[in-house]
Amino acid sequence: PFSKGMITTTLGQQASDKQTRVREDAPMKHWITALTALTLTLGGALPAWAGKAGSLDECLKLRKSIDTFSELRRQGGTAEDMDGWKRARDEAQQAFRDLRCRRHGRKVR
Repeated sequence: PFSKGMITTTLGQQASDKQTRVREDAPMKHWITALTALTLTLGGALPAWAGKAGSLDECLKLRKSIDTFSELRRQGGTAEDMDGWKRARDEAQQAFRDLRCRRHGRKVR
């Protein structure tokens, strides 16, 4: 009753391998989605710094360094200097975001 390339369904209808494969792959996609969600939930999807908030002094220092590197870039320099200042400014900006310094509002502007 079974021929290569054809699969008989429970109702006696025949389906091609391609159609059956689509039906068989669908549950796998749901498993992958479920496992990914479970991994993120149990694995701690939040970064290590998520609970840490920066003090006003830390945030002011970061803001000052961001402004300093921005000013240096405005004044110009060699390509190597500009790249270094941009990298340093980007790192300071990321630290500013990581420490959630925006919560201090206008005090850090």
